[in-house]
Amino acid sequence: EERIVYGDPSAAAGLHIRFFNEYSREGYYLSHSYSRYLWTTDFSFDGSGYSTETMQGYVYGDPRKEIPERIEIHDGFGSGSKNYLIDKDLVKRIREERAGELEEKGRVSIKFPAKTVFGFWPLDISVMQKSSTYSQTVYDGRDLLSTAFDEYFRFDIDDDITVYLNVPKTGVPSADFDYAEYGDRLRFGYGRSEYYGSLSYNGSLYFYLNFFKGEKLRDYSLVPGGYGIYKIDIPYTDGSLSADPESIDTLYSFGEGIIVRELRGSDKGNVINAFVEENDAYVLYSIDAESGDLVQRLPVCGLLQRNRMFVQQSDDCLVMGAVSDGTEKNAALFVFKEDENGIPSHELTADLGSVADNETAKKLMAFGLMGKYSYQNYPKYFDFIYHYEDGRLYFISADIPEEESSSPVYEPYNRCGISVVVCDESGPLFFGSYESSIGDRQCIPATGYRPQIWLEK
Repeated sequence: EERIVYGDPSAAAGLHIRFFNEYSREGYYLSHSYSRYLWTTDFSFDGSGYSTETMQGYVYGDPRKEIPERIEIHDGFGSGSKNYLIDKDLVKRIREERAGELEEKGRVSIKFPAKTVFGFWPLDISVMQKSSTYSQTVYDGRDLLSTAFDEYFRFDIDDDITVYLNVPKTGVPSADFDYAEYGDRLRFGYGRSEYYGSLSYNGSLYFYLNFFKGEKLRDYSLVPGGYGIYKIDIPYTDGSLSADPESIDTLYSFGEGIIVRELRGSDKGNVINAFVEENDAYVLYSIDAESGDLVQRLPVCGLLQRNRMFVQQSDDCLVMGAVSDGTEKNAALFVFKEDENGIPSHELTADLGSVADNETAKKLMAFGLMGKYSYQNYPKYFDFIYHYEDGRLYFISADIPEEESSSPVYEPYNRCGISVVVCDESGPLFFGSYESSIGDRQCIPATGYRPQIWLEK
């Protein structure tokens, strides 16, 4: 099913998109099945306002999506993973003072300020092994890596946060944390890039940690180098990953008013590109991955109302999208190309909000680009793919936004479709949505295969 929302279909002439789908049975997706039936679907655009859909037959195989090494960060309250941080002198004193009660009941539970029990905020920071389909935590001896993170990333605990310290007569003590009362202060988990993210690049992991108190970052004065981009070496020895606890370092320190949102590594030079919010604007910082020297600071755009952003990288191009999900729906796409040293320069700005006379197109384009932020319980086969050539950007989203919706919605079942935006410096040239015919056959996007996009002139 094809729907042309805006513009001239000839702008998409020569565009080819290939993506992969798999069978879904009564709401079960088969992303962890090692052998399954797959379809390959091609969309070809001839520029006449019609796209041709062709399907290749069953493919029987074992597609596995390789997950790169990465940092994962969660809170350590109540998880049991941080029990070793509980103050040993406090536990010893309780056992002495409550010996009679311990003898009678076997354990006691006492309410304390959390900082009395833990000292500093217990963050559970892990290095995850590169893998296919599943991932696992990298351990180094008796959690030397975890201990190193604890010592490096120290944050004061709010005075009013309390825990129940559970002390048994013998054995390991534990602490219960009231998530119903305090959980909103943690805001970690689910891999959301607002709060942390990492980049595996040239034998090291580069990462950021956005630990908020309300709408502002917490006090980073106890972290060496303060708030910034951090680095840990992850050498491979005899085919196995080992993270070096002593190599944790702050690569680059940012000043106040800056929040890191995305990290990307250059394919041409030893450069880390950090997309940040700086006061009321987005700025692209290019930083030497070895020395930590600032190579370039490139302003991108001002923040939109209730702004969200994303970054995609392919070949020597970076594409950043800024999307407003506020009352004024708006979106813009920015293209950067790397030089021979991996330093990005601005190539294109496409203001999708320039279709001000077409509120439907404006709203749906904003929703289509917000697919990454449709918090659902199901994985997508991709967020976005793109092709940039001769000053024209072909941008494909894995969402088909609905006009009547007040927010972007992504339904993984029976929705094997895409949205296509073609734009140049003047703004959007074409916007259409396409739903695959196999969406009616209980099919979903196949996990493990990234769609392909190319242009034939």
